[in-house]
Amino acid sequence: MTKVMKKVGFVAANILMPVLLFAGVFVFSGDVAAADVFDSFESDKVSTEDLTKTIKNWIDIAAVIMALVAVVFIVVAGFQWMTGGEEGVKKAKSTIKNAIIGLIIVVFSWFFFGIVMNLLSAANKGLEGGS
Repeated sequence: MTKVMKKVGFVAANILMPVLLFAGVFVFSGDVAAADVFDSFESDKVSTEDLTKTIKNWIDIAAVIMALVAVVFIVVAGFQWMTGGEEGVKKAKSTIKNAIIGLIIVVFSWFFFGIVMNLLSAANKGLEGGS
């Protein structure tokens, strides 16, 4: 590994990752905040709606973090592409391909999970309303 790649890896691992993770959790997640995740545990009465909201918030945060990790992999692979020579280009193409596949999996999993949670929430409301 070249000196440039070691420096890029150091910067990505020690500086960019924590900044991007915190930015993703607090900026890109919209109405999901860290305090929202724990709100349902503060009350004495815990309902299934609180549980589904808590699970959905945790999944939203995890999806944002995984998406940011994929973006960091793409950026690091871009640096590798520019500085790595012929062998670096091959590795960078593979890394970019794998990061995009991972990003697609995260997005589709997040959408699928949202649909399942909405269906379960609607079914639960129907059961509670019927009794």
